[in-house]
Amino acid sequence: MSATVGSALAWWARTQPEQTAIVVDGESLDYQGYEAWSSRVAAHLRDVGIVPGDRVGLLAENSL
Repeated sequence: MSATVGSALAWWARTQPEQTAIVVDGESLDYQGYEAWSSRVAAHLRDVGIVPGDRVGLLAENSL
């Protein structure tokens, strides 16, 4: 297993899919949902031309 955030999230999604992964302002998301969301974000970034090694920034309010 490679030591990346994505691989760790995928492992938790496989082993504990319904365990709460994150809570923000009383809203929660389990590992299965969190991994699915992050996979969609990653796919979108690839689709718009982001490649490994590129740097991406995000400025947003705290929310799910």
